[in-house]
Amino acid sequence: MKDANDIKNYFFFINGPCSNWHRSNFIVDGITFNCGEQWMMYQKAKLFGDSHAEQAVLAHSNPRDQKEIGRKVKTMMTRFGLRKDLSLLRLV
Repeated sequence: MKDANDIKNYFFFINGPCSNWHRSNFIVDGITFNCGEQWMMYQKAKLFGDSHAEQAVLAHSNPRDQKEIGRKVKTMMTRFGLRKDLSLLRLV
């Protein structure tokens, strides 16, 4: 069995075609995305109604920058504060 800490074993997934950061242009609903990460962060911003983040994700070509923008999108849980109970989710 290979050592799970051996990074070279994961090269294919980190930098290869299975990575969200792999450069591969595609079009969804008339919008061109340069990688899967850009599409995912755009969809996250869209889901939570952050139009500023949507445009910022599209404006950046680097997946690292796209990820950073996506991390700043306020999700439902951060908008209403983290709760120990999930009663808010039952209302949705």
